[in-house]
Amino acid sequence: MLNMVQRFAAKDRIPSENSFDEPSAEDIRDIPLYVYVPKAQEEDELRSELSVMVCRIMCRHIKCFKAVVVDESIPHRYSRESAWKSDIVGLS
Repeated sequence: MLNMVQRFAAKDRIPSENSFDEPSAEDIRDIPLYVYVPKAQEEDELRSELSVMVCRIMCRHIKCFKAVVVDESIPHRYSRESAWKSDIVGLS
């Protein structure tokens, strides 16, 4: 059996320190339900992202939409950092 593995390390372009808050000792049953329900802005952002994704799929797979130009990027918090080329080091 041929086993091919890519061995490399890439420098993290997006800062990850302090990305996660300390776990809460709070009982999950005491957390109010509204904390889990998406806010209007989050729903709008999700609707926009899903619209772009559906448009991509339709343009890729339905012949009459092939000529439609679709924005391939969905703007997000780390768009600028994600656009940078990765620093990659081979590990072999």
